[in-house]
Amino acid sequence: MKKLSEEYQQKEILLKNVIVFSAVIVMVILYFGKILSILRWFFSIILPFIIGLILAFILDVIAKEIRGFIIRVFHLKLSKRVKTIANIGSIFFLAIILSIFVIFILPQIYNSIQSIFMNLPFALNNIYQWLLKVTRHYPSIHDWLRQINESLFASGAASEGNGFLSMLGNDQMTNIFTSIMSLISTTFNTGLQILISVMFSIIVLFNRELMVKEMHGILRAYLPEKEYLRVNKGIDIVLSTFTAYISGTCLECLILGTLITIASALLHLPYAFLAGVLFGACALVPMFGAFFGGICSALIIAIQSPVGALYFMVMFVIIQQIEGNLIYPNVVGKSVGLPPMYIIVAITIGGHVAGILGMILFIPISSCLYQIIKEDAKMRIKEKETKAQLK
Repeated sequence: MKKLSEEYQQKEILLKNVIVFSAVIVMVILYFGKILSILRWFFSIILPFIIGLILAFILDVIAKEIRGFIIRVFHLKLSKRVKTIANIGSIFFLAIILSIFVIFILPQIYNSIQSIFMNLPFALNNIYQWLLKVTRHYPSIHDWLRQINESLFASGAASEGNGFLSMLGNDQMTNIFTSIMSLISTTFNTGLQILISVMFSIIVLFNRELMVKEMHGILRAYLPEKEYLRVNKGIDIVLSTFTAYISGTCLECLILGTLITIASALLHLPYAFLAGVLFGACALVPMFGAFFGGICSALIIAIQSPVGALYFMVMFVIIQQIEGNLIYPNVVGKSVGLPPMYIIVAITIGGHVAGILGMILFIPISSCLYQIIKEDAKMRIKEKETKAQLK
């Protein structure tokens, strides 16, 4: 049997790959809805384990800091006992943080939100009266505002008088019972998923070395040595990037939230604690998050004190300058490692894919891809230059 030339074999392999790729694309287009539903079903199954891996990663970052502290202070060598103590310490540390949040921070947030809803009608009424006063010389706008107020008052009075009777006249009781049962079922499923995630994260935390060893063994068994080294380097980049980004960003948000709370309290601004929490949470999203948090906090303060909102905006600009020139470079540093134009693209794509969580997570993911591609490009260029020199 005549052996085919190497060039012909490469063309045949390329043609087969093109045919398979085209067939896959056609199948995806024809059955996109079914494929999407299958992916959603599969994602709902593995979601607790994904959350567990994320939680285990956070616990491992805390455990590394505890291990370093134990080794520095007590002059001990890294041993299994030190690792176990550090793992247990990371679990207790995270539990204490969550307990502080639930016991002390959540009640403060609840009281602030309750106060906002109590003051909101008065604030809206003041704004409405101010608009009426300003539009006195513009009859069309003035009459339109008065009609809106009258229509709202009439609809509110009608719903107040007929609400209970209309509820009894329909099948609302059945719908309420169904909603209650659905809420109970959803709460039970959510609690079960949280329990599975927590247990899985603890198991992964205490068996981290075994999992890493098995993963490296599988990669080395099924990949060529050259590709294995590249994948191994990529994994190191991902772990270091996520560790630096999570620790640096969380610390930066904590500092910013604390600064906003203290400065607002010193200026005697209302809702100082809520403004600090909101600002710190929004600062998780680079570039736009802090600005959005500052605007929202100012609007909340304006409900009770419009002048206080102006003071807050001045304070916000000052703290933003401190954050951009001092806090961010020293705390977060180059952990993101992305040019601004790529950060905007990552935030946009992440927001469309998974909302706010996607905007937060797509930054380190994009940073990892950027650094991996950059390192791979350097390596390939170096190999080509070496080959060119040998010729």
